[in-house]
Amino acid sequence: MIFLYDNLTATVIGATVLLVLLVSMQRLTEVQIERTATYMVKKQANEFATWMEEDLLKMHENVSEEEHPVPFSDPEYDSEGLLTTDFIFRQDSTDYSVNPPESREIHVRYRLEQVGQRELSGEMIDVYQLSRYTCDATSGGNCNPNSSSHWTLDGESTDLLSYFRVDMLDRDAQPVANPASTEANNPGTIRNSRIRFAMVTPFETERQTLREVYYGATLILEL
Repeated sequence: MIFLYDNLTATVIGATVLLVLLVSMQRLTEVQIERTATYMVKKQANEFATWMEEDLLKMHENVSEEEHPVPFSDPEYDSEGLLTTDFIFRQDSTDYSVNPPESREIHVRYRLEQVGQRELSGEMIDVYQLSRYTCDATSGGNCNPNSSSHWTLDGESTDLLSYFRVDMLDRDAQPVANPASTEANNPGTIRNSRIRFAMVTPFETERQTLREVYYGATLILEL
């Protein structure tokens, strides 16, 4: 009887230890997944922010003010007026493959499109991807937004954006309605551009603390 009791006690203790080990391993796996998700979303957000800043700071760079005094079009927004869905601006690109080097006027276009939905903290949210298109106006390209055949895809963001917005700001960093026409009628009104976006993690665990990364920056424009 004592032998059976000892065996039963050992079995219970062994099962308890095994259960503790399994729970610990599961928790360790979840922590590793959380760290990986956090690292990935921070890395992607940082790369996207750097790309956007470098791109927008080139707005109007080496573009003739006489030909194009306003180097951007009005940003287009979704039906709720929250997300920027389309934005076009001009910048210069020098072609060194010819002699002498040739300055080319490049139109850059950002287009935001919904690519699906993600569950975030029990709530379904829309997720988007930003595509960057370019059009070479120097070579006779029709850079009209409605002439898609002249626009070439030149980069894409991750498909985990939950928010994206571009605003043109005045000297007091206040958003300007209809900035293109405002700048044309009152040169010098637009002094800054502002970009804001949010990005969700590529996957989610039950105990995850970081589920979405937010970013915002105001960039001084040399118009």
